[in-house]
This record gives sequence, structure tokens and C-alpha cells, in this order.
Amino acid sequence: MRRLLWKEWQEQRWWMLSWVIGAVLLSALGKGVCPAVETPNPSPWFVAILGLALLNGLAGFGSELKGQRAPFLFSRAVSWKQVLAAKVLLGLAAVIITTLACTAANIVSCPALYKPFITPAQAWGALLAVALMTGVPYLLGLTCSIVLPGLAGGMLVLLVGVGLVGGAGYTLDSLFHRHGFVFLAGAVILLLVVIPVVVTRFGLTLTAGERVVRVAALTLALLLAGLLLDISPLGKILQDRFYSAQPVQSASVSPTGKFVYFSTYRENTGFSHIWERRADGRRYNLPYQAGSNLSWWLEGDLLLVQTHTEDWRRVLAVTRWAGDKPQTLFMRDLESGMLEETVPILVAPDRQRLFLIRGQYFQLLDLAANRASVYNWQKQMPVPDIAKAPEPAQASLGPCWWESDTVIGYLAPDGRRFLDVRVLPETAAAEATRE
Repeated sequence: MRRLLWKEWQEQRWWMLSWVIGAVLLSALGKGVCPAVETPNPSPWFVAILGLALLNGLAGFGSELKGQRAPFLFSRAVSWKQVLAAKVLLGLAAVIITTLACTAANIVSCPALYKPFITPAQAWGALLAVALMTGVPYLLGLTCSIVLPGLAGGMLVLLVGVGLVGGAGYTLDSLFHRHGFVFLAGAVILLLVVIPVVVTRFGLTLTAGERVVRVAALTLALLLAGLLLDISPLGKILQDRFYSAQPVQSASVSPTGKFVYFSTYRENTGFSHIWERRADGRRYNLPYQAGSNLSWWLEGDLLLVQTHTEDWRRVLAVTRWAGDKPQTLFMRDLESGMLEETVPILVAPDRQRLFLIRGQYFQLLDLAANRASVYNWQKQMPVPDIAKAPEPAQASLGPCWWESDTVIGYLAPDGRRFLDVRVLPETAAAEATRE
């Protein structure tokens, strides 16, 4: 076994080193799995580590089959169970090292404002997330590598397998209106474990056709078992228990660190949006709809959320601390699409007003006066009614700024201009309402 492990290390060391070192570096740079939220969400950069773990697995048995080392190993006093064990043990060592090092780097690189939210349970959740994100792709690649020779053969098997799993999931959704939780969490994991174990138990034949038939039969049998289990009463019970016990939660801290915005979801109660004052831990429910909200913290601890009304019209909600509780002001959004992070949002120096740029419009919100206004900077005139205003279009506008608490400065194509927001009338259909 030691010689098999040494052989695997010599063949796979550069791939595994790139996998482990890359994951630790990304985590140290803050691009890993944040341990400050209950449901860890990795950075998109971390997907590269999943790819490296998958490639390590795909090169497992495939390299033996293509490099003609399989007949040599098959002729020796070495069982395929030992060959499989060597590959799994080496991958497991890489997963453990990556998981521990990445979790430590994630905690160290976490922003200071978020570190008080790191509990042992959340650190364990982030550790488990890294382990699954690296271990499952490696096992998946290793499973796919036992069918056809070479890296290309493993990728082909992977694509076919993804198609089968996706088709089964679509069948569950379209015919039975189920999310396929038990199917995905049960049958797919069985595929990763059962196929290598069963195939190696009864001999990994050197005939490609026989390997294809064996793996295909096992795959279809397990997928069918997963489908039947998911549509059964037991599958529904397991799914309901999982969702009722696992809230989906995200948290963001205000610029001063005084307040926190939480968004939680439970299967039995739906979405909840919570404002917490960190000084005493008091929590307040915010009047936001559903869960598909985009949120930003602005200067002065102003929370801007793009949400919608009950009839699915886009609105902008600005929440601020009003002495003894949070106060929210709603304003209808000019655009029906999602608010992008690139849209400039500027807060007045006195924190009583803010405006954002929507194409040729300035959309202003006066928090103190509880009113909303829209100004067309191209035509240099206020918009009397949002409902009758043309859709925002792309427009060339230079830098914008607050010249004072009540005056906006901006650089138009024909020069610098200033706008006193106090003279703007309230725009009809802007629907500035306070809750």
C-alpha cells in the first residue's frame, strides 16, 4: 500500500499541490467561504478550486487505463480495491489539508465587522462546506474515470452523467412538482460511493465495453431508486424536516458597525427581514416583501433595499434608525429590472436625502419630508408623473456629487450644473410611503 501511495503521489503531486495551494491563497485573500453567515456562500473565484479537485479525480483511473499501466497492475499481486484505496486516501488527505487550512484562512481574512458573528457552529459549517466542495468533486471525477480511458474519457462520462441527473431532476419538477431534494442528496451520493465500490468489488475489467455496461446499469438503477424515494411519503417527510430545520440566512453590517440586516427563510414561515441593533441585540421586523431583495448599506447607516409590492411592482426601500426603532420609506422605482451595484447612489452630507441615477433621471428621496421626486437632467425639468415618464435610457453623464445638504452638482455634456432639490415638486405615482 505504501508503494501504491508513493506512486499516486508521484503521478498526481502537481495537480494536488495546485489544488491545495490555490484554495488556501484564495481563502487568505477573502475569496473563500465566509464563516460569518449561517449558510456559507463561497466567492465565484472559489469555483476554480472545485475544477482542480474534479480534474484530480478525473485523472485517477483514467490515467491507468490510457497509460497502459492497468494491464501491468492487473498482472501483479495487487487488487483493484487496493488501487482504489490508494487513490481515495491520497484525495482524502488533500481534502483534509485543504479544509483545515482554508477554514483558518477564511476566519483570519474575515472583515473585522463580521468576526463577532463567527460562532463555533458557523465555523464548523464553513469547514463542512469546504470539505464538500472539494471532496465531492474529487469523488465524482474518480467515479467517472473508471469507465473510459484518459482525461477526455472521464469528461465524456461526466457530461453524460450530468445529463442523466439533470433529466431526472426535470422529471421530478415537471411531473411531480418536487424539488428532488432526496433524489439529489441521496441517489447522487450513492452514485459516488456505490459505483466505485461495486465495480472494484467484482473486478475492474480491462474491457471497456463491460465497464460501460456495469456502470450504466448501476447508474440507472440508483437514479430510479432516488426518483421513487423522492416521490414517496418518506421523501416528503425528509425534505420537510430538512427545510424546517435549516433556515437560509444572510447578514450584512452597517458601515459604523452599529446595526445588522438579516434575511432568513424557513419552509413553514417563509421569509423574514430583520434589523438588529448590536448594542443590545434587539431585533425589529422590516416590512419587505418575499426574499428576492437586493440590499446595500449606504453612508450614515442607511439601508437601501430593492424589493417589490404585493402586485410585483419594483420599489426602493430606505431604512434608517429613527431614535428608538428603524424607519422605512418606500419609493416606486423607475426601472422594472434589478438594481445593479454600478448604479451611483449618493447620500447628502446631513443624511436626510439621497439620490440615484437611472438613465436620464435623478431619482431623489427626501427622508425628512417623506417625499420622492424625479428630475430629468437632460431636459432640465422635473418629472410630474412617474407613470407617464418614458423608460430610463442610457445617457452620458459625468461625475455627480452633493454640493451641500440641498444642492446636487453634476457634470453634463454641456458643462457643470447645479440643482437645488428643495424646489423640486413631489412626483406623482412615486408613492413615497413610510412604515
